Amino acid sequence: MWKGNELRFVEVKAPGDRISKSQRVILEEFAKPLRLDFALVEVEEETHCEQHKLD
Repeated sequence: MWKGNELRFVEVKAPGDRISKSQRVILEEFAKPLRLDFALVEVEEETHCEQHKLD
């Protein structure tokens, strides 16, 4: 993701998904030493959803 002059690497994981060995290597050997802005986002399954009408 980028905005203006800022760049962030984001890995999105679905419910039950895990970071792979190769992704971990990239983080440890590449992203961290270069001090790249990296985020791991874990998506949670929604168990209840309400719908609201927009006027």
